[in-house]
Amino acid sequence: MHGAAETARIRQDVAAARDVARSALTNERFRLMLEQIVTPALSDVLIQMKNDGSQTDLRTAQQSYSDVSST
Repeated sequence: MHGAAETARIRQDVAAARDVARSALTNERFRLMLEQIVTPALSDVLIQMKNDGSQTDLRTAQQSYSDVSST
């Protein structure tokens, strides 16, 4: 059985998760991102992406994303 502090923490975590989910559902940018992800052509590209162990800087990643999303 959980103690009062643990129960309170769990309730706070659940409330925070609900707030994040609600925010995501009403966020236009998030909705647009989901639409792009479920686009078959982009989904194929995402599936084929592999981590070769090297790191990519933010500017390169943004450029790659814009190249893919413009097709």
